[in-house]
Amino acid sequence: RLNNAAVRYQSGEYALPFRVEFGDFFATQSRRTLQRGLKGIQLELQPVQFSLPQSLQLFWGRSADNYDRYFDERKDFYYGASWLAEAGSLGAFALTHVSYFDDQFQQSNGAEGGTERVNSLAWETGFDVLGFQHIVEAEYAYLSGESRTLLTGGNPSVNGDGRFFQISGYGNGGMNYLASYERNSDEFRPQGSSVSADRESIDLQWGQRLGAATQLRLRGQQYRDALSSSNTSRSRISGINLSSSLWQVVSASIDLSFREEDDRLGTINRDHSHLSLTMSAPLAQRINVRLGYQFQEQQDRVLGDTSDRQLANAGLDFSGQLSAWQYSLSPSLDYQESYKQAGSQSSNLALGLLASARTEGHEFSLSHRHTQFLNEGSSAEDSDTVQTRLQWRGYWEAHTLDLNFDWYRFELAQIEENEQADSFKASLAWTYRFDVPVQRLFDPPVAVLSLAEFSALGQLQAGGAV
Repeated sequence: RLNNAAVRYQSGEYALPFRVEFGDFFATQSRRTLQRGLKGIQLELQPVQFSLPQSLQLFWGRSADNYDRYFDERKDFYYGASWLAEAGSLGAFALTHVSYFDDQFQQSNGAEGGTERVNSLAWETGFDVLGFQHIVEAEYAYLSGESRTLLTGGNPSVNGDGRFFQISGYGNGGMNYLASYERNSDEFRPQGSSVSADRESIDLQWGQRLGAATQLRLRGQQYRDALSSSNTSRSRISGINLSSSLWQVVSASIDLSFREEDDRLGTINRDHSHLSLTMSAPLAQRINVRLGYQFQEQQDRVLGDTSDRQLANAGLDFSGQLSAWQYSLSPSLDYQESYKQAGSQSSNLALGLLASARTEGHEFSLSHRHTQFLNEGSSAEDSDTVQTRLQWRGYWEAHTLDLNFDWYRFELAQIEENEQADSFKASLAWTYRFDVPVQRLFDPPVAVLSLAEFSALGQLQAGGAV
């Protein structure tokens, strides 16, 4: 089974720099339009004849785990285009259109499918004032189309929008801040996006450097869900984080947060508290130790129940060189315990190992984790799980070869050894890099845009020449 395959070519030698991708590519637009791996084609053009730096991107593809599914009878695909331009002091603007089509909604009621169109306008600019370098970001996206799930006959339409605004800044003395607001209507559910429909969110953060090696960060968030219903829920989060480098060798941090959850009808009323402590320090040359502890508590005032969870972990990191090989070893130990006021208790113990070795032309890596689950006072059964991955990568001239092997075992405590559940997966990947020199007709532009480097609205800025 072929899972992934891709061919990429780019050139900045001619009057129209471009990049084209066939096969697997990551369609990165904005968080409110499309961020998903697709199989198909993506073309990016960067015209340099205009006074404003700009980039145009076109794409078409399907979301499929492998190429067996890619070539099946279902007709569902994404296609669209985006145009990005930098307008000097006015900032950067991005205009994006994404369409999604799925023919299954035409075949039978209740099937997942539909058509949708998302249009988005995003803007980003920066300015300096009051000793801060500020960045302002905004996006408005509108969705229209037909419902992807038809529970009854007909062809119902959907219409929704999403709005986002954020301002952040960095000042002298290590001060920084962030304030953002986002609101999505109940029908704003773009198929390829990563947003929550019918939600309003507010995020406030402030950071301050204390001394030469200590950083303080305060945060507060509020989320309101099911805004269009009669039972809107609300979640409020407040937290403080303090991180420091002690004696320039020991790194330590403490994080404390509280979360309150409730709804309009009183069916939810919970309080959460969370404490996290981490530390890392060198024991000797090329040997480092890692320690961590977490405590979580939840009080459910509706059910009258309290549950607690503790997590402790420790690990070592070794690195060295043996002949022409560079190697690293990282064993770890994790213990977790949970218990409720009603009397049930569970725990798990996990042993892990990460190892790698590399030399010229070869890389090896191993990851292994064995976890034992124990339960008392509940219907859950004791079990063991084992996860192992072996990887090898070889380089030869323009060729790269990857071999991967995965093994997973699940075993309940009361079953016989010959009844264990095992699964295996092996994969092979080959990459060839073309490098065909051609005579350069002119010097490529110093600054053009590269949309494929944008993973979020906060990266709307000129990149390097393709």
